[in-house]
Amino acid sequence: MSRMQRSHRASELAQCDARYELDLARGASHLASTLSYATLESAIAETVGEFLNLHGGEHLPVFLELLARRLSERKKPEAASALRFHMNCGRPPTADELRTLWASVGAAMSA
Repeated sequence: MSRMQRSHRASELAQCDARYELDLARGASHLASTLSYATLESAIAETVGEFLNLHGGEHLPVFLELLARRLSERKKPEAASALRFHMNCGRPPTADELRTLWASVGAAMSA
């Protein structure tokens, strides 16, 4: 990525962070509070669905990246990795996919 592309990306992240502050705070809280694979799967679907209903899909990838960063800051790497899975695959991971993903990195939630 060129220096100009990185600068544009940083600017877009900053603008979206300010614009979607409430959605990011609510989503991070909701996802961080999940205690199982199934509840995280459901929470991702709810958070993404709410964002799409309110704002459309234009900034969804940026929103998901910002949300994943907030979850990493909250020491919730499981939820952050699930959001990055969503960004790469275009859909939330299933509970079974979460188990497989996290088993490979040693993370664990209750069943």
